Amino acid sequence: MHPVNLALPNTMDLYEVLEIPENANETWILRAYELKKKAIEADSSLSDDERKRRIFSVDKAFNTLSDRGARERYDNRHVHVVEQTGAVSRVPTLVWIVLGTVLVIGAAVYWQYSSRMARERVELAERIDRERAEAERAQQAAARERGDAATDLALSSMGNPGDDAHRQALRADREREVQRYRDEAQSRNDMQTSARLASQAQQLNDANSRRLQVEQENQRRQAQADVDRQKRWLEQKAREEQIAADRQAAAARADQMRAQMEERRREEEERRRSRR
Repeated sequence: MHPVNLALPNTMDLYEVLEIPENANETWILRAYELKKKAIEADSSLSDDERKRRIFSVDKAFNTLSDRGARERYDNRHVHVVEQTGAVSRVPTLVWIVLGTVLVIGAAVYWQYSSRMARERVELAERIDRERAEAERAQQAAARERGDAATDLALSSMGNPGDDAHRQALRADREREVQRYRDEAQSRNDMQTSARLASQAQQLNDANSRRLQVEQENQRRQAQADVDRQKRWLEQKAREEQIAADRQAAAARADQMRAQMEERRREEEERRRSRR
């Protein structure tokens, strides 16, 4: 059976062994030590060697951190992230900054996508209008050609090519018909242009409304993040003040106990001297 190597590596953090912050007081250290030891002893999945190694680590961490002098020497030898306030306050700030950046990028991408889709819809509508106008112009040209052919046929069938008045009347009727087609086509084009402009204005209003909603939501989240950050900072400050007060009270109790022990020692020495 191989002996169990109970030596701790130099890089092991005793605060991480007990799962406590570096500003924990004596009561906190004792409570964490008891809980960790009970959890290790109750864990049936651990082998005997692993259980012995973990118990040794917990005992070592407790013996070092519960003694003021040993704890000071340990803190001086090792480099730790002591500023817990900065660590606690910076992490949520970075998280909210990342979330805000993601939201801004998402809003920008959505805005670009909406703008591109709107431009594509406008271009498609304009292309359809151009094709429709070209088709109408082709129809009008075909109608004019048919009208000219019909007029020429009528004039040729009259057998009296010198009848200028009747010819002019037919031409006037044909021009009025062509003008009527032109007016109808222009009216349709004007209606389509008005509808397209109204659709573009509605799309622009919708895009502006969505952009304002995104900005308002980002502002609300930023304000909530500031409130939460301030609240966490106040809570951390209160915990630090409580820890400092507990530490001062523990130091005062320790000084009082030392003074009492010193007084008892002096009294004992006085009694011994008086007996002699």
